[in-house]
Amino acid sequence: LKTLLFFVCFVQSAVAECPQIPDFGCSICGDGKCVGAPDEIFTFPGQPEVACGFLQELGMTGVIPLSQCNALPGLPEMEVCECNPDGTLAPLSPAPVVPATDAPVTAAPAVPATDAP
Repeated sequence: LKTLLFFVCFVQSAVAECPQIPDFGCSICGDGKCVGAPDEIFTFPGQPEVACGFLQELGMTGVIPLSQCNALPGLPEMEVCECNPDGTLAPLSPAPVVPATDAPVTAAPAVPATDAP
């Protein structure tokens, strides 16, 4: 259990830092900032919808031209991506829990084996 707890804490701390931006890429959030809500959907008129995390990857890898990428931080549409000024990702949310049910659980009916032709 201690090992599992350490691993979870390690992963959370490793994820909590913004990625390094290569010279040929840019941060869609602006210098020293990164996406805090990678699963949120960024929408802009005339462009396909894209997850904020994927948009960040496109910026970092140079797929988005620098002239366009540098304009993104000022767009009101970027608010959905929750860019963080301190350079950290938003805290991880807990996984959803499905409530228990009183319905009985039954096994599927067994089908007798047949010989292959």
